[in-house]
Amino acid sequence: MSKFMIKSIDSYNEKSFEMVNGLKKEEKDKIIYEYKSKLGNCKIFFHNEKIFIHRENNGIKNVIEVDLNNKTEFLYCGEGFEKNFHILGEKITYKKNILEFSYKILDNGEEVNNISITIKEY
Repeated sequence: MSKFMIKSIDSYNEKSFEMVNGLKKEEKDKIIYEYKSKLGNCKIFFHNEKIFIHRENNGIKNVIEVDLNNKTEFLYCGEGFEKNFHILGEKITYKKNILEFSYKILDNGEEVNNISITIKEY
């Protein structure tokens, strides 16, 4: 088991900071983080210039693909709520056990949020 610091901030200045236990796997050209946080069961896949975020909380599953080269589609599922958005990757860096990435969430071409996430392994 590893310990991760998960930090995020969005364009509404909503900040989150959490220390969690989890697993980190390195397979060829891919890094996978698995942990349970206040957002639920999370898996983060980092591969080339893409991040895949898989979350499950209270039976609701969400998958986000952050791609630096393409706009991707994202179906947000919440309690009694579903809506399609687009994701536009802005930054992805990995060095010295720190993964940082940011992305914009677009609704009909309009930016509705900008999220930055840092995962640091201890």
